[in-house]
Amino acid sequence: MYGGVWGRINLALVLGAGLLIATAPARAADLGGDCCADLEERIAELESTAARKGNRKVSLTVGGSVNEALLFWDDGFENNVYQGTNDAARSRFRFQGDAKINKEWSAGYLLEIGVRSNRLNRTNQNEARGFSNLPGGLTQSASGLDLRQSTWFIQSTTYGRIWVGLTDQATERITEINLANTNNFLKHYGRWNGSMLLRLPDGRLSTNTWGQILPQSGFTGEGVPGEGDRFNLIKYDSPEFGGFVASAAWGEDDFWDVALRYAGESHGFKYAGGIGYSSWTGEGSLNSRGCAVEGGSVVTPTSAQTTDGSSECTTLGLSASIIHVESGLFFTGAYGIKWDDNRQAAFSAAASSVGQAPGTVDDSDDFYSLMGGIEQKFGQVGKTLGKTTFYGNYEHYNTGAIIGGSSLTATGRPRNLANVFGVGGTFLGSGAEIDVWGAGVNQNVEAASLDLYLAWQRAEADISGSLNGSTSGPGATTISTEPIDMIMSGAVIKF
Repeated sequence: MYGGVWGRINLALVLGAGLLIATAPARAADLGGDCCADLEERIAELESTAARKGNRKVSLTVGGSVNEALLFWDDGFENNVYQGTNDAARSRFRFQGDAKINKEWSAGYLLEIGVRSNRLNRTNQNEARGFSNLPGGLTQSASGLDLRQSTWFIQSTTYGRIWVGLTDQATERITEINLANTNNFLKHYGRWNGSMLLRLPDGRLSTNTWGQILPQSGFTGEGVPGEGDRFNLIKYDSPEFGGFVASAAWGEDDFWDVALRYAGESHGFKYAGGIGYSSWTGEGSLNSRGCAVEGGSVVTPTSAQTTDGSSECTTLGLSASIIHVESGLFFTGAYGIKWDDNRQAAFSAAASSVGQAPGTVDDSDDFYSLMGGIEQKFGQVGKTLGKTTFYGNYEHYNTGAIIGGSSLTATGRPRNLANVFGVGGTFLGSGAEIDVWGAGVNQNVEAASLDLYLAWQRAEADISGSLNGSTSGPGATTISTEPIDMIMSGAVIKF
């Protein structure tokens, strides 16, 4: 007992001497009177600038994930292996703040930055490094940062939450609800294969990509009708009521959407689902968001659309998932559809400009997806590591007409697919059917907040269109592409 007391006294003396040395320059600068007042001032200054916990009023939480993988692909004539970021759930870091106003109200913010070492869904047979089609031509984007979210919110426990800034629409992830642990590496096909070139049956490569024949949607172009995106907006989320949460958003230029989600558990099952509806109207190609632009001074499919003209689309998206808690058997399904009011007019104008018969095109795009499998802790592996997920999946996409994309080079006009068919001139794509099969396994490592995954997907497509100068209209010719197989193996670790 005696030694313990003297030990504490000695420690206090050492610490006191250290503080005297550390604060000597501060006294010389006369920053605050006596030593104690000066020390308090310095502590207050350090606390006000430290980012570990936020300031005294707003908490700070830092989190994120790293998701890197190997991608093997085989298009029937060529194969290779690339390394990069899995864009199904790309690496990111985020800063989230919360401040309690009173028992009823709180406020906060979310700032999230995406990180890409090499975008695997932007690689193709000729480019192992990811790329983007930006104004001025093909631009390498093997690495980089992108702003995903920058938003603040005010929340009431009674009335819900209001968001303002760059953040998710009400319908974002409405077609991706899944109780199984696969969303970290597998979502919709466009996130895996947006830029691989279409391979012709005779072995030639087209200059057109798989992403270009998928339905166009949103600004990031995931190719999923009914799926939401991130925009500058104002959004409302209701409080949870009986497992239900309702959301509504409005943003530029112009859209509004609503969504309803549910999550619950009963009789040994967990359930989750959601449905959302959105409406889009815009002026000019950059606001088309993958919808056809009707009007304007340029109508040819090989020229950029000017800033006049308008687009008008509506979408419906939904998904649901169920898992049996004891056995781990699960099933997930999703569906989405987009109606494009100006598609026929835009297609007719483009066809007439190159001497083709306008014909009739489908003014809607749709898709559905199915996934089933089992997820549980198997034997000693489960006890040591965590849950293992085995699954199989299928996706089907029906593109009513192939419209210029939703990125910065969007034209909102029918796309020229002449190179796919190996002909000169213009070949307007009037539709495509894409089928995707897949299977894989994910191993969760609970102790490290880590998921190890191995996944395979195979896709093939039938494309229809009308040849330059054809008098028989859209649908005159159909071609089947060579299937492409892709295997991705990697890991995502969360922090």
